[in-house]
Amino acid sequence: MERFQDFSIIVETGAPLPDATVSVYQAGTLTLAAIYADNLPTPTPKANPMTSAAVTGYFHFYAQNDRYDIVISKTGATGYSWADVLLEDPA
Repeated sequence: MERFQDFSIIVETGAPLPDATVSVYQAGTLTLAAIYADNLPTPTPKANPMTSAAVTGYFHFYAQNDRYDIVISKTGATGYSWADVLLEDPA
């Protein structure tokens, strides 16, 4: 499994976008991916979609080696996404 982490931002200014909805999909689909809070031998499932941090907009998750689309949205803000993100843990 590989960790992905970033910050949700206000597109127009680059400032943090707190409490944004972060959805992780199997690449090229509308199927929500299984994501995890950690990379333990028995990983802890994490809600998908999740909410970015209240002040900083920070978020993270672990996922199996694969390709994902990550979508950031919030009412009143311009949404954006990362398409075809490859997560690959060489271990």
